[in-house]
Amino acid sequence: MPFILINGDYHLAHTVLASSSYGVRHEVQVSSSTLSRHEVKASTSIRLQHEVQASTMPELDLSHLVVARVRPELTAVHEVRACTSPSDYLSRHEVRASSPAGHGAVRSGVAESWAFTQHSSVLGDKLKSWTYSRPDGLGVSLQCTFDGLHASMSDSLQRITVVATNKANRQRLSFTTERLQGNGASSTRTTRSGSDTQLNFSSPIQKKLGAPLPELIPWAGMPEEGRSGASCSQRKALRKRKPVRALLQEAIQAADLQVRFLPGSFASAFSGEIIQGTSSDYSTFGKTLQQVLNDFYGKLGATFATLDNDTLLVIAPGGNKGSAGISSSTLRRYCEETSSNTPYREKLGFLKLTGMPEEANFASFDLSGDPDQAAKEFELSKNYIDRSETSTPGGTTYSSVQKEGGKVVREGTVVISTVTVKAPEGKKLPDRVFTRVPISETNTYKRYSSTCEGQLTSTYQKHREWAYPFNAQLQQAILSIPGYQFGTSAGQLLSESTTQVLYEWSPQGWLKRRVTLTTKTGSLAVENMGTVNEQFTTGLRVNTVTEETWLPIGNGQWIYKTTTSGDQLVPVFDKTGKSWVGVEKKSGVISSQSETTDNAPDSSSCQCDEDTILIPREHEHVDPYGSGRQEEDFPTETNLEGLASYILENSKVRKTREWKVCLPIPVAYREVIDGYTITGIQASMQSAAGFSMTITGEVILP
Repeated sequence: MPFILINGDYHLAHTVLASSSYGVRHEVQVSSSTLSRHEVKASTSIRLQHEVQASTMPELDLSHLVVARVRPELTAVHEVRACTSPSDYLSRHEVRASSPAGHGAVRSGVAESWAFTQHSSVLGDKLKSWTYSRPDGLGVSLQCTFDGLHASMSDSLQRITVVATNKANRQRLSFTTERLQGNGASSTRTTRSGSDTQLNFSSPIQKKLGAPLPELIPWAGMPEEGRSGASCSQRKALRKRKPVRALLQEAIQAADLQVRFLPGSFASAFSGEIIQGTSSDYSTFGKTLQQVLNDFYGKLGATFATLDNDTLLVIAPGGNKGSAGISSSTLRRYCEETSSNTPYREKLGFLKLTGMPEEANFASFDLSGDPDQAAKEFELSKNYIDRSETSTPGGTTYSSVQKEGGKVVREGTVVISTVTVKAPEGKKLPDRVFTRVPISETNTYKRYSSTCEGQLTSTYQKHREWAYPFNAQLQQAILSIPGYQFGTSAGQLLSESTTQVLYEWSPQGWLKRRVTLTTKTGSLAVENMGTVNEQFTTGLRVNTVTEETWLPIGNGQWIYKTTTSGDQLVPVFDKTGKSWVGVEKKSGVISSQSETTDNAPDSSSCQCDEDTILIPREHEHVDPYGSGRQEEDFPTETNLEGLASYILENSKVRKTREWKVCLPIPVAYREVIDGYTITGIQASMQSAAGFSMTITGEVILP
C-alpha cells in the first residue's frame, strides 16, 4: 500500500500485485538527490527497469536507463545523460545480442561528450546567442545577441562560427555562416546582471537586385537610323547589335554586384545577340537586375543565391557545389530526427520555345509535308493571295489578303447572306426572301515608301453596305476583293464610307505624324415609311479630318497631340424649340488635346527586296507522360534545343528531406550530402537550450 515518510526525505512507493508472477512497483524518493524508479515485473524471465536521477547541484545530471531481458543471453541497454550546460552532451547506446549457443555476438555503441565554443568575427566571445536562417537562395538572415552595449556595430559585417569538440577523441565539428551585413538597427536590454545588444544581419544583394536599372539598350524605343535609300548590305551593316552576355554583364555592373556561375551552369546559353530591327522592343529601362536575369536565366529555371554580401550565384537546374565536408554516415550518426516529404514539381508535357527569327531563302523550303501548307506558303512567299471562307447563319463571309513583293498590299471582306423581310404592319402579305444577296463589302489598300520598302505611307479603305426593305428593287452589282469576284443582285445602297490614312515618318523611323480623312453617310431619309413601298435614300454626308503628332522629349517620354475637325450633325427644331424637324451639317474644330505619355508611336524599319525571308526560330518538346505546359520566348538568336534541356531538367520531380541535429555540421547551401542537394539551413545557439540545426535537401527523382 502507498505510504509517505517525512523525515528530511520524501519517499513515495506504490505497489500493485496482481499475482505471484505479475507486479508493478513505482517508487519516488526525494533527498539531496532525486530518484524516480519504475519497475515492471511480468514474469521471472522478463524485467523492465526505468530510472531517472536528477541532482539539485548546479550541474543537472539526467539519466535514462532501460534494461530488458527476455532471456539471460539477450540484453538491451539504452542510456542518455545530459547537463544544463550547453557545452556538454553525452549519448550512450549499447546493444548486445547473442545466439542461444552464445556465439556470433555483435556490439555497437557511441559514448561521447562534446564541448561547444562560438565566435563572432566582430565581437569575438561576447556573443551570447544567435539564430541563422537560410530557407532558400536569397532569403538569408542572422540575429545575434551580444553581451554589453554594441549599437555602434549595427552596420558591421558579421560571420558566426560554432565548434563542437569531442572530449574523448578530440574530433571537431563546426559550422560557419556566410559574411552578412548589419541592417543598421539595434535593440538593447539592461537588467541588474548587465546589458546586452541584439543586432540583425542580412545580405545586401537582395536590395541591389531590386534597384531599377538604367537603359542599357542604346536604341531601345528608337527605331533604326540612317537607313533610308541604303542598299540591303548597307542596311544590315548599319544595324546595331548587343551581345546578350555583354548586356547581362553591364546590368550586373550597374547593380554593383559580382556574379559567379557554378561549374556547368549555362556555359553555352545566350551566346547570341540582340539585333536592332528584330528585337528592338527589348529594354532594360525601369527594370531591376532581378527582372533582367529572369528574362533570360530565370526562364530556364535558374536558382539565384547570395554568396557572402557581394556575390550572386547563378545555378542551373540540378546544379550544386559538390559534396559537403562531412560524410552522410556521420550526418546520420548524429541525427536526432529525419523526415521525408512528398515529391513535388509538375513534369512538362509540352514545351515550346521561340527565338529571334533567322534569314532564309524561300526556294530552299519544302512545304509538301506541312499540315497547314497554305498558311505557311503565305508566310514565306513574296507574292501570294490567302483566301478563306467562313459559314455564318444563313450565309458566308469571304476574306482574303494579298501580298506583293513580300508586303501586304490589299485586304478584303465580303459578306453574303439570305435576308428575310416581313411585310409592313397591317399588311397580310407573305414574308419576302432575298437569297444570297450582298450585305457588305470592305477593301483596304496599302502603299509603301519607294526608298524604304517596309515603311507604310498610306492606307485607303472603302466600305459599302446594302439594305433590303420589303419592296426593294434589286440591281446588278459587282463585288471584288483579292481572289474573289462576285456578279450579283443587291438591294438599296444603305451607306458608303471611305477612310484614308497618311503616315509621315521621322528619319530615325518613328511615326512623326498621322492624318486620317473620313467620309461617311451621316443620315438617311425614309420615303413611304410604313408602306410596302418604303425606301431609303442617302441623306447628309459627313467629312472629318484627324491629325496626330508625336515629339520625343527624352527618358522614354513623348508629347502627343491630336486635333479633329470637320462636319457635325446637329438637330433642327421648330419655332417653339420643342419639336425636332430635321438635322443640319456644321463644320469646325471638334476636339483638340495634348498630353505627355510614355506610349511610344509606331515604328518602321526598312526591308530589303531580296529572296530572303525571316523564319521564326522555334523548338517544341512533347512528353505524353507529362501534364505541365510551358511556353517561353527570347529576344535573341540562340540554341533553343540547348535551352530546352535546362527547362526540362528543372521540371523533373523532386523529393525533399529534412535532418535535425544537435551538433554543428559543416555544410553550405547547394552542397550535396547523402545524395541530396542542400536547399535550406536553420541553426541557432541559445544559452539555455544549447545548439540545434535543421538541414533541408532535395533530390531529383529518376
